[in-house]
Amino acid sequence: MTFVPSLDARRSAPPLVLDLTRASETALAAGVRAPRRADRMVIDLGERRTLPPDAIEALLATHRALRRARGRCAIVVGPALASQLSLAYPEGLLWAADREAALAALRGRAGAPRSP
Repeated sequence: MTFVPSLDARRSAPPLVLDLTRASETALAAGVRAPRRADRMVIDLGERRTLPPDAIEALLATHRALRRARGRCAIVVGPALASQLSLAYPEGLLWAADREAALAALRGRAGAPRSP
């Protein structure tokens, strides 16, 4: 028999923090795509001026997969890049200026009702 924690139990666990602040642009997509088990995660890309298209696609795929699983992610980038990407991809990605803000945003969303 396999123990599977309830959704509420998983939501009480702290979010996974994926630190890609030192990753090269060529390694970003692979870092985001790496398999992991989490229903809430912070993807910290650090202060960057641009993101390569494959990294953007990996972020979108992660966001969509977590949303389908009733999870959530927050992405840490600089404000200028967050503005550009939120306009280009208006899917409800949660952007944060730093890791603490991302963690706070996910804590605030943990108990909020989810839309279908």
